Amino acid sequence: MNQNSATYVGRAISARMSAPQRIRTRLLVHFLAFSFLCLGSIVTLSWNTHHAKNRATQLSNELKNLQQLCYDNALLSKSFLLHDAQNIQYHRTGQSEYLDKKKVSDVAIERCIASIQLDHPEIPATDSFALALILGQHKAGAGTLNVIVERIGERGMEDYGMEGAMRESVHALESSGVIPLQDLLSLRRTEKDYIIRQQEKYVVRLHEQITTLLTTMRAEPDRQRIRRATDLLNSYKASFDRIVELDGQIGVRNHTGLFARLCDSENVVGETLHELMLSNQDQYQRTEQELVLAYMLSVTGFLLLSVFFAFLVSDRIAGPIKALAASVQQYVGSELQQAQPVLKRRPRDREIIDLAHHFALLQKEIHGHLDQLNEKVDQRTSELNKEKEHIREKNAELLASLQYARGIQESMLNSSKNIAEMLPESFVLNLPRDIVGGDFMWTHARPQHGDHRIYFALADCTGHGVPASLLSVICHNALNDAMADLNEPSPSEILERVNERFSHFFGTGYGQGLSDGMSISLCAYDPYDLILTFAGSFQSIYVVDNGEVVRLKGDRIPIGGGLPLSDRGRFVDHEHRLADGSMIYLFSDGYIDQFGGPDGRKLNSKLFRALLGQLSRVPIGHQHRQILNAFNSWKGPLEQVDDVMVLGIRASKVTAAAMVERSAA
Repeated sequence: MNQNSATYVGRAISARMSAPQRIRTRLLVHFLAFSFLCLGSIVTLSWNTHHAKNRATQLSNELKNLQQLCYDNALLSKSFLLHDAQNIQYHRTGQSEYLDKKKVSDVAIERCIASIQLDHPEIPATDSFALALILGQHKAGAGTLNVIVERIGERGMEDYGMEGAMRESVHALESSGVIPLQDLLSLRRTEKDYIIRQQEKYVVRLHEQITTLLTTMRAEPDRQRIRRATDLLNSYKASFDRIVELDGQIGVRNHTGLFARLCDSENVVGETLHELMLSNQDQYQRTEQELVLAYMLSVTGFLLLSVFFAFLVSDRIAGPIKALAASVQQYVGSELQQAQPVLKRRPRDREIIDLAHHFALLQKEIHGHLDQLNEKVDQRTSELNKEKEHIREKNAELLASLQYARGIQESMLNSSKNIAEMLPESFVLNLPRDIVGGDFMWTHARPQHGDHRIYFALADCTGHGVPASLLSVICHNALNDAMADLNEPSPSEILERVNERFSHFFGTGYGQGLSDGMSISLCAYDPYDLILTFAGSFQSIYVVDNGEVVRLKGDRIPIGGGLPLSDRGRFVDHEHRLADGSMIYLFSDGYIDQFGGPDGRKLNSKLFRALLGQLSRVPIGHQHRQILNAFNSWKGPLEQVDDVMVLGIRASKVTAAAMVERSAA
């Protein structure tokens, strides 16, 4: 490094003795080159801006033409519905001047859109998408109008279509002589009232009149005439009902059905065109601003030349300092690993030479310290790797223990198989948050005691993981002990006895700071009479009868939870009569408390209830998959917050009774 410093000093002395360079010539060349560059840039920018402005003007005119074509096209559709569709001449000939013009207009619109897309490939992707949307909505509206035309042709008018068929039936009834003329006239008046006003009350009134006429005709002694008149009257009613159905599908009078769909397509076309023209107008304004900017650049260029000249002058003075600073930054950027050259150009000042010399000494000293530090880092890294391997082995042992504990818990709480045997029309969704969890299911049947009811429950124990799994075993045993102590108990009696078991199990500590417990839904199901009796602790269940979701709410009485028995209320049974095929859903709060969705919020009971209402008629196997898929879709990448369990049972009188009888045998 000292040799380099001496070299720099020698070069500095030599530089002072050398003749000065012609800086003015170099600056003049730079100035002329920069001026030509600025002038060429301004001319190019101005030409591009004027060209873009002309293209924007052309696009604006084409969009206005497209807007007029779409407006005229929509007007032709409305004119057909207001004039030709109500004109007997159209129903007689099937020809419409408005429809013919609309076909020509449809072709013109499609050609106009294709021309815009072909002539203006530079338009933004949003505008291109808007054109595609306009074309798609226009074609959809044309297709909807074609369907309306078909429905109008089928409906007919006067002697054509369904009105013609209805009129033929009435004329034949008049000739039969079975129905009095005044009754037929009353029937025709109701028919005309509906055709004029299209109100539901006239449909009901006409049906009532036809029913009355069918009843009155039974007194006619000639059975052949009665049969002929009945067929004609039923044919008249069928034609009238088809007219009512077609009017509802077309929806011109009340702006519903196909007519509303046609209007929606035309509205989308109009709104999209309006937004597209606004976008083009904004583009036109931006083009004008760019033109102004291009002219302003010619003034700014001279200012830039001054800045450039000042930069050249300062570079002669501050250049060596900047070069030294760059070397320092590169050295720091390499994390002090790569030594950098002190200067890349010869210095002219003594201070620069001294700075370069000290920088070289600093690099040498830093490298010495880094070598010592790297040795210590390598040693510590080796120690950390050993500790990491030890932790990995401990984690593997812990995971194996938890997997084994899960197997033990599943064997002790094996109720999925039991409920599948008792109630084949059922499913269980069990998603513990950890390897082991606190949610469990319990089933019991005692046909040998003369009790033909099937007991089943779903419980959620306090906490997660190992503590909750241990508590679930205690709660499961408490339910079995309660069933052994009681004779034909109700769900509320079982829960009361479980509370007493908790008190005896935990001894004097129960109710004195011990907060462990469970929430539970417990049901007794009578498969013969389809009666469900329910009692719950801080849990509810849903029963879906014929698509209607009914919530049976449990009591806000804790089981466990650190509250003495003397301070608790009494559980209440809720009885609900089921329909054959009804669905019963028991669930823990882990499903509805899961965070997710687009806003990262809880799923909540409202969405879960709507999901169950939609799935109630779906086969059991599909329900299990769809409830699981809905949960995973809602959760997304977020972590599961709690154990999740859902039990679904379809009430089937024949199947459930057969399973009880088989268990008794």
